[in-house]
Amino acid sequence: GFFVSIIFISMGIGNIVDKFTVKSETYHAPVQLIITVAMLYTAVTLAGFSKARFFNSKVRELVADFAVALSVVIFTAIANLVMVPLEPLPVPAQFAPTDTTRSWFVNLGCPACAGIGLVAAIPLVMLFFVDQNVTSLLTQHADHNLKKGAAFHYNFLILGVFNVCFPLFGCPFVTGSLPHSPQFVHALARKEVIREGGVDRTRIVEVYENRVAPLLVNVLILVSLPVIGKLRYIPTAVICDALFLFMGLSGLPGNQLFERLKLIFTEEALYPPLRFTKEDVPRKQMHLFTAFQLMVVGVLFAVTRSPVAVAFPVFLVSSIFLRMKLPWITCGFITKEMVDILDDTAKAKTPATVEEGDFEEERQQEFREVKQVVHVEDLP
Repeated sequence: GFFVSIIFISMGIGNIVDKFTVKSETYHAPVQLIITVAMLYTAVTLAGFSKARFFNSKVRELVADFAVALSVVIFTAIANLVMVPLEPLPVPAQFAPTDTTRSWFVNLGCPACAGIGLVAAIPLVMLFFVDQNVTSLLTQHADHNLKKGAAFHYNFLILGVFNVCFPLFGCPFVTGSLPHSPQFVHALARKEVIREGGVDRTRIVEVYENRVAPLLVNVLILVSLPVIGKLRYIPTAVICDALFLFMGLSGLPGNQLFERLKLIFTEEALYPPLRFTKEDVPRKQMHLFTAFQLMVVGVLFAVTRSPVAVAFPVFLVSSIFLRMKLPWITCGFITKEMVDILDDTAKAKTPATVEEGDFEEERQQEFREVKQVVHVEDLP
């Protein structure tokens, strides 16, 4: 999840840089930057509107749920009123093969093409195996309190059918992706904010599990195909810059690696309640494990920006073996039990409460006694 968020953020920043360098003579870069920053600020503000004091709870929740859609509509309208050239979304005039010289169906009678496709499929299988399983684990996290988690197996079956059929038409593969797959679960969740140890934490009470919502999403995508050419009225500053930045930034809070990165720069006495105690995972080992994870993210990011980017799935799968051998690499400084706890694949042996010496006596007392519901948010 952290890596995907970084990719979204880097793509958004990269698009902005291109507007000031490669495309500066064709389109007005400063105005596009203003639109990007303004939309990002608006989307972030509206996404947190459920915590505001305006209107009633239903209106606040409605605005928060449709924060991104409202922001896109508002700033698309503003962009089309601006009297300077803005880069439009690069879409075809009509729904048709991108290469107009080929037919709808891919020519399977070419042995060279079939051979290249066979070789290219090997790293894709590795990528899909890791990507889909990570997405499934994060989407079906225990904190989501799903009652029908196994229903996602049906989704995998549908994706498999799509990935058999779509390439015959030259269409790209489809996957359950991060961070929007877990975010979709959050959008269907009823949450409550509780206070533990003086820290407010949002907890999912239940998720309104259904197939109507994802069906409607895909139906709306389908009905947009006949008017796909009209999407050029949406500038890239809105849909490719601000939206990418929003997706990346919104995927960071709550991510375990991101939260542990913040702890490196936080005074230990001010740590929020953790899932484990210092006896389970000492602080030095926790920070070293975080450093290893950050290093892997850095290597993977460098690979995606290098000439060997096509080998990215191989590097991604290799990180699994690095995790397995981490106790050996650290000469036992980080044990297998610590790795499992930090990686959320095993529970701590001792309850995750405030440890002795972590807080002052009054804060320990507050944690033991103050655990109350502050308010409840019903997110449809």
